[in-house]
Parts: sequence; C-alpha cells; structure tokens
Amino acid sequence: MNAFRVSTPRAGSPAHAAILALVLSGVAQSALADKYPSRPIQLVSSSQSAATEAAVRAWADCVSGEKLAGQPIVLQAKPGANGVVAANFLREQPNDGYTIMLSGMSNTTITPFTFKKPPYDPEKEFEGAAMFGVASLVLIANVQSGIRDIESLKRAAAAATKGIDLAVPSIAGAGHMLAAAVVSNLKLKAELVPTKGEAGAVTLRLRGEIPLSVLVEGTVLPQVNAGKLVPLLVFADKRLPSMPQVPTVAEELGGPGLAHSAWIGITAKAGAPAELVTSLEAWTRACMNDPAFTQALAGAGFKPRFVPAADYARVVREDIAFWKTWIARLGIVRE
Repeated sequence: MNAFRVSTPRAGSPAHAAILALVLSGVAQSALADKYPSRPIQLVSSSQSAATEAAVRAWADCVSGEKLAGQPIVLQAKPGANGVVAANFLREQPNDGYTIMLSGMSNTTITPFTFKKPPYDPEKEFEGAAMFGVASLVLIANVQSGIRDIESLKRAAAAATKGIDLAVPSIAGAGHMLAAAVVSNLKLKAELVPTKGEAGAVTLRLRGEIPLSVLVEGTVLPQVNAGKLVPLLVFADKRLPSMPQVPTVAEELGGPGLAHSAWIGITAKAGAPAELVTSLEAWTRACMNDPAFTQALAGAGFKPRFVPAADYARVVREDIAFWKTWIARLGIVRE
C-alpha cells in the first residue's frame, strides 16, 4: 500500500532556512501581540464639564508614557447628546483594546433610558474596567436672584408669573434629573432651560440671567468662594467639607433618596481583550496611590474612589435601577 510521506528539509538547505524564518517571524509577532499596549491608546470623552475634563486629563497624565502604560493616552473629545456621540464612536471602533472611553454616571446609567428606543445598552455593549472618582452635586443660585436658602427659593418660585428658570447643562444628565426631582418634591413652578454644558450654565448664573442650576462641586466651588454663587443644598449623605454651612438634600427635603454623587471611570467595549481590562484596572489602582493624581482630582472637585472591574457592573446596575425610577416618575421621554 502506498502511503503519503512528508519529507523534512535538511538543516542548512534553502527550504529549511525559509521555514525557520517563518517560525521566528510568527514568534516575534506573537510576542508583540502579547505585549499590551504596543501603540498609543485613544481615550474618548463626551465631557462638557471643566471639572470632569480636568479629572480625565489627570488620569491620562498618570497613566501615559513610561509611568504605567508605556504608551501615550490620546484624548479624543466626542461631545454631544450627553454621551450618545461618544458611545456610538466607541461602538464603531475595532475591539482591540486601543480605543477606550471615559464613562460617567449620566451617560452610563441615565441617558440611554430616557429614549423610547435606547441608543445603546450600557450593560451589554460596554465593560467597565475601573472607576476612579466621585463628585457631589450642588443646587446653586446666583447672587442677583436674592435666593439664599430653600425657603426663599419657594417664595421666589411662587412670585414668578411663569415660574422660576432653572438651567440644565445637559438634557437627561444628573443635574437635569436632580433639578427636576427638587422641583417635583417642592411643588415649585419652574421652567427647565437647556444650556451649553456646565460652563454655559455657570455663565448664565453669573450674569444673573437664570437664577438656579444643579452642578458638580468642582465647577461651582470657585464662584461660591468668590461670593458670586449661593449654594442651597448638596446632594450628598453628609455636608461637604468645602461647604460645611450648606445643608444636605436629606436635611432640606427629608429622606436620603436624592443623595447621589456623580462618578467617572474607564470603560471598554464588551468582550474586550482580557489584558486590556486587567491593565486598565491595574493602572488606575496604581494612580490612586499617586499624590499628584489624587491632588489633581481634588482640584477638579472629585474625591478618589477606586472600584475594580469585578464591582463596576454592580454599581452600574444599582444606579440604573435608581435613575429608571426617577425617569419614569418625572416622565422624561425622548424620541
């Protein structure tokens, strides 16, 4: 019976040299593939907040180059629709670990569920690697309004023919939701007015054009300290060290239901390479022990808070449940 025979090229022959070159090339390519990252990483951000922008730059600075990643972290601004533009951009990129996204409480746990048809599914399409900061939100008034506390807010709203104007930096963002919840709780006459991000809301406050808004602590604190904005309450469990005289939402409205801080973290596409998530988590954990990073976070109004990948999904799930209740209660629905 004839049998097929496979002849092996003799050592030193041209055929043997060609095969050896192919094998070595494959080993080299495999080694390069295993070394993550081997080129710059693109970090997509939808932020329109100066405080959040400062926080994400602090993370990128901490991780970039020889410090941790060995490669640059390149920031890509993709603002629009409170995170929808950035999320759609990430969805279109290869799932190779070289495009990641800054995620926040709003664009992860609020925005998708305010649409009749959610533009993306944060639990199925994205995978959290690590959270690294939290920020308290504050209900503030401008000095010109004469509003100094919740009682004077009630009087001003009652006296206004069409109700009191309340600036909203992003539709269906945390500031919008909490502002609407306060209006509902206090039964105020109020008009929610969209603005161009938090910077636009602050500008309108300082000009005295719109009396109220809900913004993150880091955005408003300089103007509060300068006496140009008046904090009315903080959406936190405890009074803030930066504003110890300002009552919490529970003190003013009763119950802890609206005490909810904003958070930020790093997210990848679902099913991303395991080494990506492992690396992002390890880099973020290392940054939490870097004084320059934590000081930069504090300067932006964020408190360091590390949540590893294993717990990220739980936080997202709990926040989605919390905000869905308020979305339904307030009747916020977008096409």
